[in-house]
Amino acid sequence: MLQSCPKASSTTTPLLQGGAVRNLGSWGMTNDEFADNEETAARAIDVIAILTEGFDALADGGSVSVDHDKGLVFLTAYGWWAGITRSAQAISTLHQSGLAHESAPIVRTVLQHTLALQWLVETGDKAVAAVQEYTDDNTRKLLQTLAEANWPPSSLTMTVPPKPVIPNPLVPKLKNFEELCIAYNTRVIYVLFRVLSVYAHPTATGARAFEAGHDHPDSQLPFLPS
Repeated sequence: MLQSCPKASSTTTPLLQGGAVRNLGSWGMTNDEFADNEETAARAIDVIAILTEGFDALADGGSVSVDHDKGLVFLTAYGWWAGITRSAQAISTLHQSGLAHESAPIVRTVLQHTLALQWLVETGDKAVAAVQEYTDDNTRKLLQTLAEANWPPSSLTMTVPPKPVIPNPLVPKLKNFEELCIAYNTRVIYVLFRVLSVYAHPTATGARAFEAGHDHPDSQLPFLPS
């Protein structure tokens, strides 16, 4: 059964304010159409609403007809599409709640899943096979970690997926986002992905985001050198 998303809000707040994204202009991205201002934010929120409505229009029907040779691709694509749509709504909600900086990891996720979705649709069943193999790889690692931690929940009944005889050559495009960006000649997306990564992991840059005097709107605490 297909499920829809909550409706997006139409309130406008700058979607590019805060943290890593606000300094992209210094890298040459000065196009007025994508400036860090209310107008850009309003368009971004409108786009999120349009994409959500498009997703809901499909989901509200409860079912869809898919060509027999596209069924496997659709099942994966639909799940990623739903995740992208809901994540975009989360980004909008966080920005409107004064938590723009905290949306960085979700923006990073949307970037990766959106390009991966494009790749999936264009590559077809071979990409689906790669996604399954990558999932199986992670399942084996999870089960190994559970065993090493001596914490296998009694209710957990997962079968260890067999290792492939010949590894799928497409799996690296899922494991390494840079490789996918290179394949699509969109290296600039990977640059932004790396910038956002410093806020998705425990880094010095992420720690400095809240120091007074640091170039970040959420800076609060004074920096007192020893």
